Amino acid sequence: MRWGGSAVLCVSCVYPALEVREAPDSSGNGGTTTSDHSNAGARTEGGTGNVSGWHQGGALDSTGGIAGAQGEAGADGGAFNQAGDAPGGLPSSAGGGGASSLGGQAGSSGSGTQGGNAGKSSGGGGGAGASAGNGTGGNGAGATAGNGAGGSRAGGAGASGTGGGPSNCVIASVLYSAGDRNPAEPCLECAPTQSASAWSRRGEGTSCDSNKVCHVGACQSACWIDATYYGSGAENPNNPCQSCQPTTSVSAWSSVPTSHCATAIAASGNGSSCAVVNGAVYCWGDNTYGNLGNNTGMSSVVPVQVQGLTTGVLGVTAGVQQTCARLANGNYCWGGNSSGQLGNNSTASSAVPVVITGFASGLTDISAGTVSSCAIFNGAGYCWGGNGSGQLGIGTTASQSLVPVNVSGGLTSRVTSISMGYLHACAMFDALPLCWGSNSDGELGDGTTNFSNSPVQAQRPNAAGTAITAGTHFTCGLFGGAAYCWGANSNGQIGVNATGDQKTPVQVTGLTSGVTAISAGGFHACAIANGAAYCWGYNDGGRLGNGTTTASKVPVPVQGFTSGVTAISAGYYHTCAIRNGRAYCWGPNRVGELGNNSTTDSSAPVLVQFP
Repeated sequence: MRWGGSAVLCVSCVYPALEVREAPDSSGNGGTTTSDHSNAGARTEGGTGNVSGWHQGGALDSTGGIAGAQGEAGADGGAFNQAGDAPGGLPSSAGGGGASSLGGQAGSSGSGTQGGNAGKSSGGGGGAGASAGNGTGGNGAGATAGNGAGGSRAGGAGASGTGGGPSNCVIASVLYSAGDRNPAEPCLECAPTQSASAWSRRGEGTSCDSNKVCHVGACQSACWIDATYYGSGAENPNNPCQSCQPTTSVSAWSSVPTSHCATAIAASGNGSSCAVVNGAVYCWGDNTYGNLGNNTGMSSVVPVQVQGLTTGVLGVTAGVQQTCARLANGNYCWGGNSSGQLGNNSTASSAVPVVITGFASGLTDISAGTVSSCAIFNGAGYCWGGNGSGQLGIGTTASQSLVPVNVSGGLTSRVTSISMGYLHACAMFDALPLCWGSNSDGELGDGTTNFSNSPVQAQRPNAAGTAITAGTHFTCGLFGGAAYCWGANSNGQIGVNATGDQKTPVQVTGLTSGVTAISAGGFHACAIANGAAYCWGYNDGGRLGNGTTTASKVPVPVQGFTSGVTAISAGYYHTCAIRNGRAYCWGPNRVGELGNNSTTDSSAPVLVQFP
């Protein structure tokens, strides 16, 4: 046994847990302490437990007695045994926490008290957790070091209790095991470590049913993407052409567009622009010829919706005076019509869309030039409007055609791309580049400067052609994933790090693979390669989009457009593109053609402000 004054050892005794226990008094409590505060205060010991009571270790006097003995466990259903504290005095240990009984509360830990004048005390051991109890084992706390003559040493930390936590819940008088879900709400569950008497929320974004996730404790038809909750139909903040569609996936964006998704874009030859957004056509900028299509003659620095074309639009093109769009079940043009470029068998201009004559169903491509237009219908090439330079490709320079006419030279099928430029046009036919019309700078690509009123084949690179675009006296195309240009090159628009016209196709510097789109404008051109945008040529007003107004004879990256670019259009003055489903424009902004509610030029892309 351990006493306040000295240590005495009984050789014949058996010592359980370092303390000899003595019988309790008749009340079931441990023995009493002395009240005279003697240095050798009487010891107290834990009593044995009764069925419903609880037992505390004996207290010691304030000047230093021995440690109270560890209280024994209460009987089934009993409360915890509280350990006694050991005040200072000679070295003593705190009473250990009482072990909890089966089904009872966990014992609390003993705590060593401040060291006395000549000693120290150590922390009590943690109470052992009950095997089926609701409590957790306590941790003994080390006592403060003594500061007397006997030395100064901190008490050690008490041992951790060994008890386990609760393993079930009792909610509304019903027993549930850990992990059981609320029968009425699958996003609530029994989580005893959080609460043993109430339902706990399951984790945010946890799948709770087919096509549903948990959100604030409720099972909802929604998505959990990148640790963020999105309601059904919510727009991807980085791409409006994607949305949350729980029936497709609750953990990834689906390719279902929202009302802000841009899918096609066009920069015109006269300071206007248009885009297809969520199936509707919007235009902005110059409206001199009614080319915004909103039945007014007023220009606009922000997009306005084209009258009547509110859904189902697949593509749009903008020329100098006219704008055209193609749908699955109809095709329309609007704006200036002095040469019949609207194709509706009239020369009357129209500030609202009019139906193009002769095309009962959809077109696969459409292109508007200066006073002429072209399209692909059932695989055949058609053009209409002005024909002063033979740009209709019908074998004559006869006056305009007010309705679409088939391009001569066998372009009755297998045409995959067509483009009307300033005064010439080109098409990709059986992967071969064909061009017709003006050829003053070699834009037909046949090695001459002779104009032709019917298609001639440009000297094809050693690769199949997939796309072609006609600009102002120059042409560009894609062959085997590489970009080629030919024709006028006074401003480096051919992209070969030199000036001087090129009468046959030459490869654009650096764009040798991975090119998916190309567009020839007034005196500059642009392309998309591996998802990034590049432009080259004349750079007045910043139309190359690289943050400068310095011309470049080789492609330069468009600022910030290193990925996610899906469409690009070089106009006569400015440029527009689509990146991650959003429309941007850059360059001169004389009449609001950038669509950002201003008339300030920008040498870097600015976001078009749709309503």
